[in-house]
Amino acid sequence: MSTTVKRFNFNTDLENWVFDAGGGSGLTATRNTSENSPNDTEPGTGNLQVNRYGRNKANGSPVWNWGATGLLTWEDLGVPAGDVVTAVNLAYDWCCSEYNVGVTSDMGSAQLRTGGGTLRGNFSVIENYSSTTSWATKPGNALGPFTDPSNTAVWLQIWDNPKTGNDAAASVTARIDWIVVTITHNTPQGMPNSLMLMGVGR
Repeated sequence: MSTTVKRFNFNTDLENWVFDAGGGSGLTATRNTSENSPNDTEPGTGNLQVNRYGRNKANGSPVWNWGATGLLTWEDLGVPAGDVVTAVNLAYDWCCSEYNVGVTSDMGSAQLRTGGGTLRGNFSVIENYSSTTSWATKPGNALGPFTDPSNTAVWLQIWDNPKTGNDAAASVTARIDWIVVTITHNTPQGMPNSLMLMGVGR
């Protein structure tokens, strides 16, 4: 049994994470470069940021997606080709950096879906917030057991829904950083990965 850990730090780019407003209005998503979460000690600065601006904006289902195209696999998260994935967990850091005439807003849940979009499970549930917050970690709960080949399509999601109140200049901003995906996997029949890659035993 082996463990692979993929850490997303956003210090140079979005690392294949894509924002979907989900029909929501007043939303702007960017890679913010003003700060890291305390856990992100990698060189550079960056995080995923969503801002909602305007009066009484709370509609839609805004979400950050990794793998929503159905083209990314466990191998893109670092699992060796030929291995079988048996479990996975996703943790992330988040904060609310601005809360100007907001209403109760939602961070999360974090989810695993198939490449086609079917929900496989929730790593963590919604966190409500009603003010600015310090960086905090959503630790997540491992999902499994699975028997996924390494080339199985993977779709990760973190829902991110800041909401505004009754003021034309209302603005709420939420940030996500240091997404940590921990994957448990093994090599079928106890064969070394090097032999699996050469096709031995297939």
